[in-house]
Amino acid sequence: MLLWLFWRWWRPRRIRQQQQVAYLQALRVIAPLALQYKQRMPYLRAVAETLTSVPGVRAVIIQTADGVLVANNLSYASATRLMASPHVHVNNFRVDTTLLDAEWQQIFTKMSLSFVAFLRLEAEGGVLALLCSAPMTFDSQTRLFFESVRDEIVSGLKHIRLLETLHTRLDYDKRLRVLSNQLNRTLSEEQVVRMIGGGALNLIAADGVAVYVRLPNNRAYCAWAYNVSPRYIQQVLRQLNQMPGNQLVKGTAPILIPDVQALPETSPLRHVALENGIGAVGLWPLVYEGATIAALGTYFREPHVWTPEEQDALMAYARQAAIALENARHVHELRQRVRELTNIATASELLRVSTEVDAIAQVVCYQVHALTDMDFVFFVDPPQDNHVLHIRHVAGALPSWLRDITLPLQAAHLSEMVAQLQEPNVFRNPHKHPLLKDFVPPRVGYLVVVPLRDTQGELVGVLVAGQLRRLDNRYPQFSEIHYHMLTALAEMAGAALERARMFGDLEQAYFETVLALVKAIESRDHYTASHSEFIAHLAEATARQMGLREEEVRQVYWAALLHDVGKIAVPDHILRKPTALTDEEWRIMQKHPEWGARIVEHIPHLQPIAAIIRAHHERFDGRGYPLGLRDEQIPLAARIIAVADAFSAMVEDRVYRKSRPLDEALAELRRCVGTHFDPQVVDVFERVVREWYTAEKRQKRRLA
Repeated sequence: MLLWLFWRWWRPRRIRQQQQVAYLQALRVIAPLALQYKQRMPYLRAVAETLTSVPGVRAVIIQTADGVLVANNLSYASATRLMASPHVHVNNFRVDTTLLDAEWQQIFTKMSLSFVAFLRLEAEGGVLALLCSAPMTFDSQTRLFFESVRDEIVSGLKHIRLLETLHTRLDYDKRLRVLSNQLNRTLSEEQVVRMIGGGALNLIAADGVAVYVRLPNNRAYCAWAYNVSPRYIQQVLRQLNQMPGNQLVKGTAPILIPDVQALPETSPLRHVALENGIGAVGLWPLVYEGATIAALGTYFREPHVWTPEEQDALMAYARQAAIALENARHVHELRQRVRELTNIATASELLRVSTEVDAIAQVVCYQVHALTDMDFVFFVDPPQDNHVLHIRHVAGALPSWLRDITLPLQAAHLSEMVAQLQEPNVFRNPHKHPLLKDFVPPRVGYLVVVPLRDTQGELVGVLVAGQLRRLDNRYPQFSEIHYHMLTALAEMAGAALERARMFGDLEQAYFETVLALVKAIESRDHYTASHSEFIAHLAEATARQMGLREEEVRQVYWAALLHDVGKIAVPDHILRKPTALTDEEWRIMQKHPEWGARIVEHIPHLQPIAAIIRAHHERFDGRGYPLGLRDEQIPLAARIIAVADAFSAMVEDRVYRKSRPLDEALAELRRCVGTHFDPQVVDVFERVVREWYTAEKRQKRRLA
C-alpha cells in the first residue's frame, strides 16, 4: 500500500521533471536556430520538428502573418483546413475537439489527440498550433515554456526577415549598379529606351514591360514593349493622353494595381487588361526636374503584390532611367548642335568658293535637308513678272506635286507675298492657307519659306522646306534652333548669290578681255589667231579625257587660247618673216612665253594661267625654254598645250611647207615621246584626235 501511494505521488512529479527537462532541451535547440537558417521555411520546419519531440506534442502547425504555413506530422491540406476552422481562437490552450467538424474528429481519434492549443505569434497575425495528447497539462510552467517558444519564434522570424530584406536590398542594389553603369554610357535615346525596358525585366520577374515616352507636344507614345499586346497599349495611351496637366502619371508616385479584377466594373482598363490576360499593373513615372518625361509599365499575368523592396528598387531604377533618358536627349541635342555647326561651317566654306547659282542652290538645299531632317527642300528663283516659280534644285524625296520644272502660281499676289517676306516664315497646315491651298496637298504638315536677299535687300532666291505628315502625326517639329540656323544660312546664301552675280559680271569682263587679246593677236598675225583657237579646243578635250577638274579644264582652254599672246611684243619683221630666223631673231622670239605670262599676270582672272603660258615651250627632257623645266616640274596644262601646239603646227599649212597627214603627224609625236612630250599626254591626245577627225568626217559626209 505504501509503495502504491509512493508511485502515485512520485509518477506525476517524475513526468513533470521529464517535461521540464524536455522543455529546457527544446528551448536550447530552438534559441540558436534563427542564427543557423537565413530563410523562413527551413527555420520554421526546424522549429516544428523540435517541438514535436516534446512529450505530449503529436503535431505542430506554424502560420506566419503573411500566410507561410509549416506543418510537422500532419499533411499540409489537413493543417490548412484546421487553420481555416471558425472555432480557432488564438491564445486558447484547450480547444474542445467536439466543436470541430467530423473529419477533424476522425483525425484527432486516429492520432489519439485530446486537445489543440493556439498561440498568437505576431501582433499583425500568425498562429502557433500544438496538437497534444494526454497526459499533457497546461500548467503555469507549460504555458511559460510555450510562450517562451512563441517569443523565440517571433524573434527568429524578425531576425530572418531582416536578413531576407537585407539580402533582397543588397541584390537589388547590385542589379541597380549594373543597370546604372549600362545606362550611364553614351547612348542614343532609342538605345536608352530599349535598355530601360530590358533592365526592368532583369530587375523584377514581370511578365511584360512597356516604356511610354512623352513627346514635346505633351502626347505619349509607346517607345518599347515586351510581351504586351498592341491593343492594350493603345488603350493605355488613350488614358494617359487624357490625363490633366500633361503628365504621364499623376504626381510622382507609381500607380499600382495588385489585382485588376478589383477595379470597378465600369473601368475600361479592367476590361482590356482582363481581355489581354493581365492580372496586375504597375506604372512607374520617370521624373526629371519635377516633370514626368516617361513611364515604365510592368505587367503580371496573375495578381501581384509589390513588396517594399520591389517598390524601392523600381523607384530608384525609374530615377536613374529618367536621368539616362534626359542625358541621351542632351547628348543628341549636343551632337545635333555640333553637326549643325559643322554643316554650317561646311556650307559657309562651300558657299564662299561657289561662283554659280546652281552650285549655291545645291549646297543650300543639301545642308538644310541634312540639318533639319525635312522631307524635301527646294530652291526657287525669284518670282518673275509672269508669276512662275522656277525650281532650280531639289533635295530629299521629290513630292509628286513638284515633278515639273516650273511651278505656276494660282494667283499673282502669292508671288508678291514671297517677294515681301523678310525672314523665314513657317506655315503650319499650309493646305488650309488661302494662298497655299491651291498647290500644297494636305499631306504636307508644315512648310517653311525662307527668302534669300543680298546685302542691298534685293530678293535673289527663295528656299522652301517641308515636312510630310506621318500616320501617327509624329513628324519632327520646327524648333527655334532650326529657325536661327535657316536665318544664318539665308544670310550666307544671299551673300553667295550676290557674289555669284558679281562673279558673272567679272566673268563677262574676263571673257571680253580675252576676246580683246585674241583680236590683238589676230591683228598682228592671222595664222596665230586661228592656230590658237584650234589648239584650245584640242587641249580642252585632252584635259577633260585625263580627268582634270572642270576649273582646271577651263584654265587649259584659256591658256591654250592665249599661249602666244606674248608675240604681241615681237617686232613685225621677226613675227612675219617668211624665211628662217637668225640666232638673234630666234632669241627674241623665245622671249614670247615670258612676255605672255607677264601680260596676263596683270589681269586678276587670268593670273592662274600665267605659269601655263610661261611653260608651254618647255620640253619633257628639260631642254626647252625659258626655264629649262623637266618632267613633273612642267605644269600638266603646259604639257598638254605643248603636244597640241606641235600637232597643230604639223597638220596646218605654212608659207614654207604643206601640212602633214594625220597618221604622219601622230607618228612624229610618238617619236618625240620622252624628249619633247609627256608619254601619258601623247597617249590621251592621240585618242582625242582620232575621235575628233572621225567625227569630223562623219559630219562632212552628212553635209554632203
